[in-house]
Amino acid sequence: MQIDRLTLKSQEALATAQRLAGARRNPETGPHHLLLSLLEQEGGIVVPVLRRAGADPEAVRRRANEVLDGLPTVSGDAPAAPTLGSALIALLGGAEDQA
Repeated sequence: MQIDRLTLKSQEALATAQRLAGARRNPETGPHHLLLSLLEQEGGIVVPVLRRAGADPEAVRRRANEVLDGLPTVSGDAPAAPTLGSALIALLGGAEDQA
């Protein structure tokens, strides 16, 4: 997967997901980090798509946060930047295959 082949909005969402994982002290960035960043993205399409599908974006956000609350965290003064987790890499690879 080549990050530079993603749309600008997708690149921004991925960068935000990595910052979120770092802020939560998670060692890996996963799909739920990306989901939360997409839900928060200004001018993004995820919230309108969820609403059109009949889903409650706030309920999705709460559930994503619950999952993130259960993830492992790193301790210490200066944790390394989170890596892209295998689940997120697989998700992005699948999306690339669909594109």
